[in-house]
Amino acid sequence: MRNEKQDKNLIPFEKGKSGNPTGRPRKMVSKLKDFGYNRQDIDTTILNMLAMTKEEVYDIYKNPNGNMLELMVASSMKKSLDKGNLDAFKELLNRALGTPKQAMDITSGDDTIKQVFIIGGTEIEL
Repeated sequence: MRNEKQDKNLIPFEKGKSGNPTGRPRKMVSKLKDFGYNRQDIDTTILNMLAMTKEEVYDIYKNPNGNMLELMVASSMKKSLDKGNLDAFKELLNRALGTPKQAMDITSGDDTIKQVFIIGGTEIEL
């Protein structure tokens, strides 16, 4: 339940004005397309960089002469590595390879559940 102390700092929106004037931040891919990169270039670079070692990614990040595509992907990967959060890697993989399709086959006869994931045309059964 709310109380007056919590409501004290609330400021109502002005009529006709947005509460989020700058909007949602643009995704990395949209920014890269503005620099002239196409989807294939972006996906190929992401896959190549995901196969690199941590030191190789850091070297690209530190290179002042690197191209914008490599620098942005390396920056995203470096932030993720520094935080110990692998969500950026998941997003990069999903971007380059597509989100894995999930199918579930449930059989009730012997109370077993079978999950099948289809990644790049390959079925993986759990």
